[in-house]
Amino acid sequence: MHKKITFFFSDEKQPVLASQEQTILESLIENNIDISHSCGGFATCGTCVIEVVQGLDKFDPRNELENELCESRKWEPNKRLCCQNLVKEEMVIRLPINKKRI
Repeated sequence: MHKKITFFFSDEKQPVLASQEQTILESLIENNIDISHSCGGFATCGTCVIEVVQGLDKFDPRNELENELCESRKWEPNKRLCCQNLVKEEMVIRLPINKKRI
């Protein structure tokens, strides 16, 4: 089943459909949205960090890998790794400014 999620590219909103069984990273890749993920989605590099603008309350708590990385970098609770989180219905996320749709 697909859910609508919205990505911000700088100030531009881009709604896309994504499967709720996918990680956010998988949905970005499937929708041709370029985002770094140099560790291949194993939560060791932190390059796929996103900002949750809406829907943070629907996210599961950070898992051990994500929590360790986020704490070491002192990220706010709304900064999440897209490789470690599943798509949530009606979520709105902001990508780092250097990311773009390809």
